[in-house]
Amino acid sequence: MSSPTVVDGTVYFGSNDSNLYAVDAETGEQEWAFQTGAMVKTSPTVVGGVVYVGSNDSNLYALDSETGTQRWALQTGAMVKSSPTMAGDTVYFGSSDSAVYAVDATTGERKYTFQTEGAIESSPTVTDGTVYVGSDDAKLYAIDEEAGEQRWVFEAGLPVRGSPTVADDTVFVGSRDHHLYAVDAETGKQRGRFETDWHIAGSPTVMDGTVYISSIDSHLYAVDTDAGQQQWVLDTDFPVHSSPTVTDGMVYVGSNNSNLHAVDADTGEQQWAFRTDGRIDNSPTVVDGTVYVGCCDGTLYAIETGIADERSEGSRVMLGTLGHHDEWADRAIPPSSEVAVGESNTPNLGGEIIASTTRQSPDSGVTDDVADLLDDAVTRHSLSYADIEKRGELGRGGNADVFRATATTDHGSVDIALKQPRMGGGETLHTGVVERMMQEAETWQQLDDHDHIVGVVDYGSQPLPWIGMEYMNAGHLGQRAEAMSFEQKLWTAIATTEAVRHAHRRGVAHLDLKPENILFHSVENRWDAPKVADWGLSKHLLDHSKSVEGMSPQYAAPEQFDDEYGSTDDITDIYQLGAVFYELFTGRPPFEGQTFKVINKIQTETPAPPSRIADVPPALDEILLTALATEKGDRYESVLYLRDAFQQLRDDLDESGQL
Repeated sequence: MSSPTVVDGTVYFGSNDSNLYAVDAETGEQEWAFQTGAMVKTSPTVVGGVVYVGSNDSNLYALDSETGTQRWALQTGAMVKSSPTMAGDTVYFGSSDSAVYAVDATTGERKYTFQTEGAIESSPTVTDGTVYVGSDDAKLYAIDEEAGEQRWVFEAGLPVRGSPTVADDTVFVGSRDHHLYAVDAETGKQRGRFETDWHIAGSPTVMDGTVYISSIDSHLYAVDTDAGQQQWVLDTDFPVHSSPTVTDGMVYVGSNNSNLHAVDADTGEQQWAFRTDGRIDNSPTVVDGTVYVGCCDGTLYAIETGIADERSEGSRVMLGTLGHHDEWADRAIPPSSEVAVGESNTPNLGGEIIASTTRQSPDSGVTDDVADLLDDAVTRHSLSYADIEKRGELGRGGNADVFRATATTDHGSVDIALKQPRMGGGETLHTGVVERMMQEAETWQQLDDHDHIVGVVDYGSQPLPWIGMEYMNAGHLGQRAEAMSFEQKLWTAIATTEAVRHAHRRGVAHLDLKPENILFHSVENRWDAPKVADWGLSKHLLDHSKSVEGMSPQYAAPEQFDDEYGSTDDITDIYQLGAVFYELFTGRPPFEGQTFKVINKIQTETPAPPSRIADVPPALDEILLTALATEKGDRYESVLYLRDAFQQLRDDLDESGQL
């Protein structure tokens, strides 16, 4: 998720495996790697032989660019998702502890902090003595570069997570309220705005009088900077988180459809697309005709553009934002913001995205991707908490409650499921609770473009954190399993593994898979559609956190109780799926009893073969017991192999449903 930085023939980028890598730009060979304590989602800044990069372990690191040796580290109060910006001898960056930090680049000593009211993922832009930065408190701040004092503040409708771009005395910045704003750099007054159909996840690029922006509404926009009029729009069919890079008349941008798109900057016509094996969230960098881009499939790609001298160093305005310094010849461009200009005449299309769903055949169980299957297809709506009326409790788990609710939207009332933290009388929410639920919502929404993952309608943090979800009207797996045929159980297992595989390909492990988290939506004349819910304990793969708070012991893996069995990751999900499917096919979990006895059995015993407990084919024994292996190395190497094993078993069934 970290955009690559290319300096003096070396590509620097971070990874969800907690490392910052330095790679030879010509050969792709690793020069060195520096391991932090958690995911590295920020983009590195390289100045004067030093690499500055933030980590989710709450630190900003300064590393020697040639050797990867640490020079210093500054610890903040929370995750650092804001990429650092250098101005003079000072590094500026934000933290999830709601503060903007100004740090001496040589010593790592803090010069000052500026406190906001929300977590900061926006990377600061520093120009003409002012630091511009957005915050989750829905505000854009202008801060005096030297004194650290507020000059002005601009209020948007929802969090501002992207990096602002400054051009011609105008700050272009976007918000999760669907708008791209043009703000006077001196006064903070709005000059205009442009509305898209959904959140804007990428930073704006300004080039030759045009602002290029991407949106979660699956579009790339070109907008005139003076009039705020749309010049063209490209439909990618999938959400776009990547910030566009513009050079030599071409726009490069990644998409959730796993493609890197090359688009004519004047016409909006796609020239080519390069296919990867996962979604592309970060911004591409172009140096000497080569595009460097990272992908959620765990790969860094170097792609020839066919234009030998093409470079992206001027893709955004050279104003000190994330490598747009004149002295950084080969510096890459990261951010993650949004933009807008002038009053827009573009009509509001209602802010909707219809998620694809799945059609099932009652006689064969085969799935076909058909977007219009369910009468209640998942529709995104822009909601506030005041728009939601609770109807009754659906469930309780961990520290949160889920209610059936009705949401009032521009398109009428819709049924949703509302999740919010459980509170006692007079209780005040801890900042960590708010941050965890907002992180859950963001992660969940980035995954819910899959047919078998429960959709997120909207979410917010006021007056308390809440998540509005697709209302699943047909119970959960624990309630449904007994009435299913063996073939339907097989199909349900395949569909569920596909959902988990979708998350793994995007770098997320669920870690709390259980029957209650596999919900169903009724479908007329078809098998009801299973969907995976509750990503509250999910985490990015290879994040070494050992927290198991809220986990369900009967379906937990050995490594979730004792790190002697390794770290929790995607292979942990395979064990949990094995436990869930064991109960699906046999009617009981692999181990039963008091919690401490269950934990001991999970770590020391092998479950009884399913065919000894229930009337299931012996071929199922090997599948489930492999998934439930105590040692991680003995399980399936990927959830894909577990899916394939179920698929092969299903293919071996004859028309009567017997092997």
